[in-house]
Amino acid sequence: MKSFINKIYILLIAIFLFSCGSDDNEVVPPPPAPTLTVEDLSVSVMENPETNSIIGQFEVTQDNLTNPLVFELLSVSPTGAVTLDNTGQLLVANTTVFDFERQNTISGEIRVSSGELSQTATFTLNVLNVDEPFITRWNLTGGNLTVQLPLYEGTAEDPTQYNFTVVWGDGTTGEVTSFDDPDARHTYATEGNKLITITGTLRGFSFGENETSREQLVNVTRWGDMRLGNAGGQFRRCTNLATFSATDTPILTEVTNASLMFELATAFNGNISSWDVSNITNMNFMFAGATAFNSDISNWDVSSVTTMAAMFFGASVFNGNISSWNVSNVTDMLQMFNLASTFNQDISNWNVSNVINMTFMFSDATSFNQDISSWDVANVTDMSRMFQRASVFNQDLSGWDVSNVTTMRSMFSEASSFNGNISNWDVGNVNNMTSMFSRASSFNQDLSNWNTSSVNFMVSTFFAAVNFNGNISGWNVSNVTRMDQMFNFARDFNQDISNWNVSNATNMNSMFSGASVFSQDLSNWATDNVTSCENFANGSALTAAQVPTRGICF
Repeated sequence: MKSFINKIYILLIAIFLFSCGSDDNEVVPPPPAPTLTVEDLSVSVMENPETNSIIGQFEVTQDNLTNPLVFELLSVSPTGAVTLDNTGQLLVANTTVFDFERQNTISGEIRVSSGELSQTATFTLNVLNVDEPFITRWNLTGGNLTVQLPLYEGTAEDPTQYNFTVVWGDGTTGEVTSFDDPDARHTYATEGNKLITITGTLRGFSFGENETSREQLVNVTRWGDMRLGNAGGQFRRCTNLATFSATDTPILTEVTNASLMFELATAFNGNISSWDVSNITNMNFMFAGATAFNSDISNWDVSSVTTMAAMFFGASVFNGNISSWNVSNVTDMLQMFNLASTFNQDISNWNVSNVINMTFMFSDATSFNQDISSWDVANVTDMSRMFQRASVFNQDLSGWDVSNVTTMRSMFSEASSFNGNISNWDVGNVNNMTSMFSRASSFNQDLSNWNTSSVNFMVSTFFAAVNFNGNISGWNVSNVTRMDQMFNFARDFNQDISNWNVSNATNMNSMFSGASVFSQDLSNWATDNVTSCENFANGSALTAAQVPTRGICF
């Protein structure tokens, strides 16, 4: 019996030991690894989609994730075209980018992550073309019932193309395939407003080239796919064009020439703030005579422009903030603000270092008085009439490098407030000072150190400069040929210029006429070459003993 019990005991111990050994050696399988993949996305999108419309959905494969998915938009070109929501959907953000004519592909990269696990994917959006009409409104009055579309014959530099359907708005249509197609001209039965819709290819539209109906255009309600072309003068002398009510913008990617675009469009003040002018190089006379224009063009990218001659000439109400314009490539600013009588904006930070011509730049800009002291004008060669009749201008120009300027004719003529210190200017290359300070009634600065040895013309240099009495006794005038009216009516001038070498002068007409206090001894002047000396000293304080004894001026 005892032996049986022992056997049972041993068996129980063995079973216990076996079961413990089994628990210790049991293999527990690891948890399944998390997986995350995302597919690249390529879809086609019709142009002009609605804002926030869904473009596409990223396909994500996931397994065994413990953290939620997070979607991030890493990049997109063009910037701001799309957004990405937290479910992986791409949405339209900027509808204007989805324009086949401007941008036919949009691309970028996204990232999807869960905890420390992440994957990236790319997307490509192919923008599909949809024909968009060009819609304009015309007003027919005064018995003129015919509209001629301003098409023109192209050139190698400006190729035009016409293949469109025109709906004239009175139940008739036409098919136009050339600039001189008869269907580009239409006569209506009645006067009044006419809505003209053009669908198809229109490349080349300029009233500067074809002016027939320029006074009848009153509005652009939609730009569509049309291309203005490169002839310039696109809306030139459209005197009844007041605005553009279109919510889209014209395609200007091919336009480099915007010269005369709104010249003498005297009613125009349309919103053109969003225009992409980044490829335009020529803005000559762009708003010249546009007497109603004062729209916001502060954000224009003018970095490609090389010439702005007369851009705002006679734009009498324009006073837009163009302080941030990049004009670093501009070489010609001739007459840029001439007769822009309201303009007075801060353009102190403009980089004008490449400008060569500033003739008439602020002439008759009667409100302009901004600090332009830091301008780099070292490359300018012509400053004639630059501040002529800029009646309130009186800024510090003392630091200007004018060493390359060759003509300063009428530079401060009738600039009645100007009295800036320009004593240190290097005028050694200037050959023409005609009327430079004529009627500059406040000017009386020290010019004693000026090198005038290259000057040929001093006609009316100080004519009616009624306050000027600077010491210019040391001026080298040996190359001056014309001195007529030089001090005419310079009523305060009475400096000793007895040692001037005037041997090359030929004309001294009215040189001191009306210079009522001038009384210096000029008897030794070598005036042998003078051929015209009428009214030399009339109204001056010169005595018979003081006038030149040689030649004909006594």
